[in-house]
Amino acid sequence: MKTNFWKNLSCAVLILLLTACGKEKDYRTYIPGNTQAVIAVDVQSLAVKGGLQEPEIKQALNTYLQSLSGEEDFRFLEKFLENPARTGIDWEAPVYAFRTTQEETAVLAKIKSRSKVKGMLEEIGERYDAWQLEKEDGLDYVNTDRYSLVFNGEALILLLNDRGKTRDNIRLKAASWLQLGEADSFISNKDFAAFDESDGDLTAWMSLGVVPKAYKEAVQLGMPRDVNMEDWHYLGVWKFEDGKAVMDVQMHSASETATDWYERRSKMFSPIKGEFFPDVKADPCLWFGLSADGKAFYEELISNANLAHLLEGVTFGFDIQKFISTVQGDFALEIPSLGNPDIIIRAQMKNDSVLNDMEQLAHVMTLLGADIQKDGLKGYHIQTNPTSQAWVGVDEQQNFYYVPSKEWLKSVEEVPAWTAEVSGNLLFLHIDLQRATDLWISLQPLTELVFKVDTAKHSTLEIRMADEAENSLKQIIKTFLGVHGED
Repeated sequence: MKTNFWKNLSCAVLILLLTACGKEKDYRTYIPGNTQAVIAVDVQSLAVKGGLQEPEIKQALNTYLQSLSGEEDFRFLEKFLENPARTGIDWEAPVYAFRTTQEETAVLAKIKSRSKVKGMLEEIGERYDAWQLEKEDGLDYVNTDRYSLVFNGEALILLLNDRGKTRDNIRLKAASWLQLGEADSFISNKDFAAFDESDGDLTAWMSLGVVPKAYKEAVQLGMPRDVNMEDWHYLGVWKFEDGKAVMDVQMHSASETATDWYERRSKMFSPIKGEFFPDVKADPCLWFGLSADGKAFYEELISNANLAHLLEGVTFGFDIQKFISTVQGDFALEIPSLGNPDIIIRAQMKNDSVLNDMEQLAHVMTLLGADIQKDGLKGYHIQTNPTSQAWVGVDEQQNFYYVPSKEWLKSVEEVPAWTAEVSGNLLFLHIDLQRATDLWISLQPLTELVFKVDTAKHSTLEIRMADEAENSLKQIIKTFLGVHGED
């Protein structure tokens, strides 16, 4: 009996050991737990969707790379481009870029062949006299003043030296990450499961703590003091589809305080009803709309002491509190063209009490060189110079308006097609990218940008393309490289 017991126990232990040895460690364990932002790049998917293996695109890309590197250097790099497996990197696994609370920026890649990675680095080092491949504590590495590249048999970490640290300091930091266990890594983050399940071409997770120090004060200005920026997490999944690129964004709160504040803020908004759509004949370059409870919105704004002080100081003869608090329902802002400063503002109001301040505002505007005259019972005409004028007032339906021409006050006969997507969202932004080329570089083949918030914790950004049948990434690459197909 004893013999059988020890025999069975030995077999069980052996099976457990074999199982443990055969289980591959998740290389994402090497992303540290204090990461504030991480991006997963599906290189293989991007290469396929971008058509990088199609002869015409491939030739154009090679020509472009050769123009950057020179013919001799390109011939050296071409052998790795033609045979990516020669690098030793597992390109079927995502590549990750991340940034930590210590403002460290790094890239993580899975290794398929350690010997091939070593061979690649040795070839590059010898050709460009760039580095010497070294080894310490079971890790291979190369060091430069700008970065340190450290790897074992499972993964490679490239850590940038953008903080003026010593080479050894950077190398040892990267090496320490390659010793991490799950409890100390990004895998232990409570948002990791959602991040892991995402199937985007690009998947990004971040906390607002990653915002640079120079801008943190401005971001914090719109939050109560007891809400920490670190408690706001966002997960964005970007997919390149036929005819459009889509980013799906979800918000995650990491504390009860942040959750409570977000729930309070979400109650300020309601689904857009679509009261202020433009006429298709005057389709604006930009249209932005939302539906809000102005009083609740203002109260939330002044819950932040700094913002309250700022708003109280903004008078200029006009009661900003009254204006915001009187808004009840749809609000819309239009910019007809980016080539001129005209804007159109319309909003549903509880009443017309905002007009009570117009006489005082007229006095202030007169001192500034403008002229304000009554225009009907509840309207005013503002002339700031011979070529700039506007009409402001409240119509019979208690709708506030600010327009550069009375033509914008006429009834709408037919609305643009994109307005069918607006109603029901809490916030909606539409930009005609083709009409934005007056001020920016040519955006072809991009045609439209649509951003919509459908719930308090979910939003979608879409960039639409000229060709609805071809993948959006391929269209972008073809345009960049000057490839236009048979046409």
